[in-house]
Amino acid sequence: MSLDLNKLSNKLDEALIKETRETLTKFLNNKRMTNNKQQTAVNKAKELVEKMTKQYALIAVDEILSINSVDKDEDLSNYWEEVKQEIENYGK
Repeated sequence: MSLDLNKLSNKLDEALIKETRETLTKFLNNKRMTNNKQQTAVNKAKELVEKMTKQYALIAVDEILSINSVDKDEDLSNYWEEVKQEIENYGK
């Protein structure tokens, strides 16, 4: 059985035409979150603090939280809030 690329292309076009920028952005962010779930908020906080100071890690997370698409995605926003909390508690 061979792969019909034209048929595949048409199916993708049909599926994507129904999508909006917002739904595609949410889909991609959810995919990233799925991958990031493997790296817990604790591990992410530790990684950030080890790569930079605690102060700069907090600034970086605050900047991430201020991104419009992150702010609108509750799961993504909650993840980064958890990371921020872990950074604040790091070394206590």
